[in-house]
Amino acid sequence: MEVSDQILLARIAAGDRAAFAAFYDRHSGRVYGLILKLTRNAPEADDVLQDTFYHVWTRADQFDAARGTPLAWLILIARSRALDHMRRGKRRTSSI
Repeated sequence: MEVSDQILLARIAAGDRAAFAAFYDRHSGRVYGLILKLTRNAPEADDVLQDTFYHVWTRADQFDAARGTPLAWLILIARSRALDHMRRGKRRTSSI
C-alpha cells in the first residue's frame, strides 16, 4: 500500500529523509515540468526545483490539510518560487 502524501509530509516534518525521497520521487517530474514551462530555461528550472524541495524539507510542518492537498501546496510553492526567480532575473537585467 502506498503511503499518502500527508503522511509523507508529517514524516518529512520530523526529519525523515526516506519520506522526503519518496515525496520527491513521486512529484519532482510534474513539478519540474511546471517550473520549466514557466521559466523556459532548464538550468533555471533546476535551481527553482531545488529551492522548491528545500522549502518542503524545511517547512513541511507548515502544511495545512484544511487548506488543500499536499500536491496543491507543492504546486503553489513551485509556482511562487518560479515567479520570484523570474522577477529577480528581470530586475538584474533591467539594472544592467
